[in-house]
Amino acid sequence: MQTKVGLICLLSRYKFQTCEKTSDPLKIDPKKFIMTPIEGVWLKATYRDRLDS
Repeated sequence: MQTKVGLICLLSRYKFQTCEKTSDPLKIDPKKFIMTPIEGVWLKATYRDRLDS
């Protein structure tokens, strides 16, 4: 439950966008059981003003 509340707080206060370091399209590691990007996913967080939707 605390994890869900934490996610809601983060998503309501910040905008998340992929950074320039993230490859497009993502290259998936075929050796992993779970789909995992080889180079990872880099995100940029910017503060969301109260007027933004």
